[in-house]
Amino acid sequence: MSTMIDALANDVVLILEQGLERERRLGQTYRQEMQVAWGARVRKLWEEGWALKRAHEDELGRLLRATGDVPTGVSAAPPPPSRREVLSWLYEQERLLAGRYRDCVPLIPQTDTQHLVQRLAEEQKRLAERLRETYRDYSAA
Repeated sequence: MSTMIDALANDVVLILEQGLERERRLGQTYRQEMQVAWGARVRKLWEEGWALKRAHEDELGRLLRATGDVPTGVSAAPPPPSRREVLSWLYEQERLLAGRYRDCVPLIPQTDTQHLVQRLAEEQKRLAERLRETYRDYSAA
């Protein structure tokens, strides 16, 4: 893994650190929302989101540790404004994170690391789309 990272620029490391922090915050939200899910479909979405966040945390943590950076714990983040708005809030957060990862890819000199970060961006985008579809379904009901 360390060969994937040797030449990462400081700005790329910063983007990945910020991504890790956001992954952690979003993971907390998915986990909290699982406890109060209003239906089986939404609970499944929260579970999938939480699993994806945990996987992304692990991958970003390994990547950052390979640079010599030691990721810190998650800082407190305010919860989404209300239960009803959680889908739109999560959608926006996931969409922004996907964009940050996508924008970071051309800055990375190593192909393996580019592929990893591109995969993270694509997974984020798919999750954001699921959130948007679920929001539309519940808004139409």
